[in-house]
Amino acid sequence: MLAEVGLECPETDPVQCFSDIPEPNVDGIALNGECSGGMVVWDGDVVDGDDCSGTVTRTYIGIDGCQNEYTCVQVFQYNDTEAPQFVDDIEDIAVECEEDVPPLEGIPAIDNCSADVSTWFFETPIVAGEETCELTTAVGPGVDWSIVLFNLPGATDYFVFEPGVGSMEVYGDGSAIITGTVFANNNPNQQWLVFMRLENKRNWTDWNALGRSYKDDLFLAEDHYLNWDYYELDNNNSFLIGAGDFEGSFLQLSHMPANYFFGFQCGTAANGRNANNGLAGWFHYEGILNGNNVSGHGDINVDKECEENPGTEVVCVFEIERFFIAADDCGNVNIVNQTITVDDTTPPEFTATPDNLFFECFADVPAPDLSELAAEDNCGGLVEITYGGDIFVSGDECNGIIHRTFDAVDECGNLAKHIQVITVADTVAPVLAGVPGNLDLSCEDEIPAPAEIVATDNCTTAMAVMFNEEIDQNEECPQASAITRTWMASDECGNTTVATQIITIVDDQAPEITECPADEVYSCITDVPDADISLVSATDNCGEVIITHAGDEWEGDDCEGTIIRTYIATDECGNSTECVQTITYNDSIAPVFINPPAVQISVDCANVPEAEEIEAEDNCSEVDIDFEETFFSGGCPGVIQRVWTATDQCGNQTVFEQFITLVDTVAPTLHNLPENTVIECDQAIPPIAEVTATDNCDASVNVLFEETTEPGDCPQSFTIFRTWTAIDTCENTASYTQIIEVVDTTPPTFDMEDSEITLSCEEEADIVPPSAFDNCSEVVEITSALDVVDGECENEWTEIYTWTATDECNNNASVSLTIHYVDNTAPVFIQTPADLFLDCIVDVPVPDIDQLAAEDNCGDVEITHEGDDMSGTDCDAVISRTYRATDACGNFTEYVQTITVADTLAPMLAGVPMDTEASCNNIPEVAVVTATDNCTEEV
Repeated sequence: MLAEVGLECPETDPVQCFSDIPEPNVDGIALNGECSGGMVVWDGDVVDGDDCSGTVTRTYIGIDGCQNEYTCVQVFQYNDTEAPQFVDDIEDIAVECEEDVPPLEGIPAIDNCSADVSTWFFETPIVAGEETCELTTAVGPGVDWSIVLFNLPGATDYFVFEPGVGSMEVYGDGSAIITGTVFANNNPNQQWLVFMRLENKRNWTDWNALGRSYKDDLFLAEDHYLNWDYYELDNNNSFLIGAGDFEGSFLQLSHMPANYFFGFQCGTAANGRNANNGLAGWFHYEGILNGNNVSGHGDINVDKECEENPGTEVVCVFEIERFFIAADDCGNVNIVNQTITVDDTTPPEFTATPDNLFFECFADVPAPDLSELAAEDNCGGLVEITYGGDIFVSGDECNGIIHRTFDAVDECGNLAKHIQVITVADTVAPVLAGVPGNLDLSCEDEIPAPAEIVATDNCTTAMAVMFNEEIDQNEECPQASAITRTWMASDECGNTTVATQIITIVDDQAPEITECPADEVYSCITDVPDADISLVSATDNCGEVIITHAGDEWEGDDCEGTIIRTYIATDECGNSTECVQTITYNDSIAPVFINPPAVQISVDCANVPEAEEIEAEDNCSEVDIDFEETFFSGGCPGVIQRVWTATDQCGNQTVFEQFITLVDTVAPTLHNLPENTVIECDQAIPPIAEVTATDNCDASVNVLFEETTEPGDCPQSFTIFRTWTAIDTCENTASYTQIIEVVDTTPPTFDMEDSEITLSCEEEADIVPPSAFDNCSEVVEITSALDVVDGECENEWTEIYTWTATDECNNNASVSLTIHYVDNTAPVFIQTPADLFLDCIVDVPVPDIDQLAAEDNCGDVEITHEGDDMSGTDCDAVISRTYRATDACGNFTEYVQTITVADTLAPMLAGVPMDTEASCNNIPEVAVVTATDNCTEEV
């Protein structure tokens, strides 16, 4: 089959993005011409649409070898319908504690077509507050609604809460959360999920102190507004999320007015629709509705019934709803909801518990003590610890095991148990009472008779006591021996107690020191003498005594310390007595200078003597001498401080200071001094000479320069005095003055003549100061003076400007400009009171000039009330109230305010009873009915 003659373009597929349309490609175009050969070219693209959707019509032209021309067209359709995608997965999570909730942070999003993606994020905690309020539609005049979104494209303005789903949680921190679902009055499929956060709650006193007010469109507030709560809308966490036909749409809400003059008001008659307890607020909305950017303003007006939530201090289970919103430039929106569930299911953990116990007797088991236990919770809340009871798990009171249970419960009811194990085993032997202690007797003492011993036991009541006595003679000392007396008792459980008394007969009396050397104090350690036992004497009751030196205990160093010197007197049985001598030494005496120089001297600044070498001596050790010299520039020309410090080996120091005052009486010498000269006014003034100075003591001397000018005898003549002064540190001074004389003879001239003009008082004259010139000097001083002459009224006057030009020789010339200002324009009102429509004649306000403002082209304006013109009666009248604005020159403008009075409201009856049925013998009394009127006090 032969191919059809012509140019064939490949078919196209729809794409999402304009950038997805491929570039023109002639290689993919099939040319089947009448003649072989030829070429295909791209003839251009035609775009119909915008950046988000449209068509691109692409044309190719083919020319065969015989120059026959063929055409084919491709049509590409593009339509961006894909919403942006978040770069991170957003999943529901569950945590134990509120502090485990990750912080709310924005998540970037990317789009298939656009590099720019807008993102929003907010969260709403679904947790009970101090009180929970049910929100319902506030019924009032006109259409009934809960939320109104004025001028919302493609939708009704009015939305109401679904029954039972409008809720407001009020929190103790001054915030509140409004949630629920509203649907359109005329289309239930148009729905919004409501998330509104209120903050910064204030009472009327605090709210009004900020210069803010309240809304009372129906005049129902009366004095109730004094008890209202006033909130600000949290602009960052208040959204409407679309549902139903609005799925994928969102609106971000912000407070209106932006200056918070009105707030979200709560209380009786606060909803702006009726006198019920309710809430009302005004907000601005902005977002995307079904792919289109929308903005406008709206209101919330609802009734609310609230109940307190006791015990909301601790919330163990609650949810946080987080919303992440991403939108591209084409209105495609991706809304992702994340639910974070907070549920504390972890029991507390014991951090302190009582140790397991072991007792000999059951009676020793202590009562439970909760103070020995402590526990902490994973969420940081309070933990209550209670005693759960004791259970014997084995044995009996003599030999058994007790399990003592303690319970720790956190604020969410999670329970942890601790079991303390108490073991009871009677292993205590009987106790022997009356067992005498061991005795140490001297050989001349009488040995006591054996004691009468009684045995008691923790479990057994009656026991026999066995007794035995043994004597052990000391072979080394005939006067010494040991008597061992033993008593033994056993209880019914076989526990046995043995008690022993040992009576030791010894010679235990130590010798008595009769002479011991006294304590001594020395300055130097080298002064301390050696130990000498001949200084100690002692006696003993039984035998001879030997005196020995036990040793010295040193505390300190070579400079300061204490020596405890001990001598011991010992008898033949080894009994000994110590004699202790305390020797103290302390080198606290500083060295002494032997040959110090004079303390103060004065010398010429150019002839300062060398420092002297001086010596020092110390009572105990060698001496080190340090020298330091410091120059102080505060004197003339200064002071030298020389300090010698003598230090012994123990750190004792002596300081000697010498002060040398330097004297300078020689003035500096000036160099490169210029000569006096005389020049004409048109000659250049000689430059200032570079004068230097030198001094006998100062290495660098500053030269001060001063130039003064003295007027001469002629207009341009003057004398210049140039003085150089050198001052050294001691204020010795050398000065030289150069005199330069200058003369001039020609005065300056002006470039204008005297003139006169007339202007209106609000006009501003363009004053151009004249110029003046001098023959010898470019410097001409021009001064100006202004004389003001008052006119016939405050806003009319005459200004006379006078300029005077003076050269350097005080020659001067003057020229003047006269301007007459007049006022012929009346004031203009810029603020006037609106016309009023009132029910009652008594409601007509008194004239108030503060409600008006006017401005004048030239000055202040006085506003006055000229009078009221009333037509009609007190029940139906029209009042024409005239105000006048007058300027200072008598020009005036008048404004007339119209006040209409019409009393059309009938009185209201109060106390009218409802219809009822009554028996013939039980007809109720006639009710007392009263009437009130909006205008008349007595009806």
